[in-house]
Amino acid sequence: MKLFSIALVLLSFGASADVCPSKPQSIKVIDLKSGWWQGDGGDTDQYVIRHITGKCPNVHFFYQHTLYGGSGFNLPHDGTAEPAEFDQIWLLSGGEADGSDLRVNDPTFVNYLKLMTEGKGNLFVGTGFGNVYHAKALTEALGLGVVALTGRDVHEYPSAMGRLEVLREIPEANLKADHLLFAGISVLPDQMKLDQFLAVSDWLDASKVETLATDADGHSVIGQLEVNGRRMILDMNMPRTFLIRQANPAIEQYLLNLVKVLEH
Repeated sequence: MKLFSIALVLLSFGASADVCPSKPQSIKVIDLKSGWWQGDGGDTDQYVIRHITGKCPNVHFFYQHTLYGGSGFNLPHDGTAEPAEFDQIWLLSGGEADGSDLRVNDPTFVNYLKLMTEGKGNLFVGTGFGNVYHAKALTEALGLGVVALTGRDVHEYPSAMGRLEVLREIPEANLKADHLLFAGISVLPDQMKLDQFLAVSDWLDASKVETLATDADGHSVIGQLEVNGRRMILDMNMPRTFLIRQANPAIEQYLLNLVKVLEH
């Protein structure tokens, strides 16, 4: 596996009144979980895409949901042809304990891994509920070792379409000051309850990333780093994105900010 030069850098982005990227952005979303933005996640991908592209028509999404065996589907949101090179790649990690989620030795994932490691676009990695399987494979392929950590090894089936309840938030004091990712955000939803399930966050090895947000337990749950000149944002609590379905203002702003931070 090809290794890349790694630099952990302090990246600082001043907040901007312009929520949209200054250049057109093509974003490939590789959703490898049975229940993030499709499957048990319903049509959450469409909420995300409509919100961002409604504000920023220069953003083009190419969403792919792929489960075990390589079956999946591609949903370019506006008919735009898929480019040879993406400006951003978002990996929504699945879990080893979920029999529906793609195995890391599956040829389809091997191809995805090649796309993510050899591309030039900036990267987003999302985990949660113990679903760090593909996130680990990516960071190891990039020569970072294991960055995403979890205390869970069981699989549950949360649904974005059920009752969503925010149990606690990350206060502004725990968000990196003056970072564009949190521009316009005073508190960020953190621990949630999805119907009967407690949506437990994973966390980051703080020695390998620059921490951008810490939860009430003191864990690094959002971080950033740079690999071979490519920026990477990691969020260890994907269930927070389900709140886009309720037009949660903090999540709406967070997702817009994410696109801007990862502008390539």
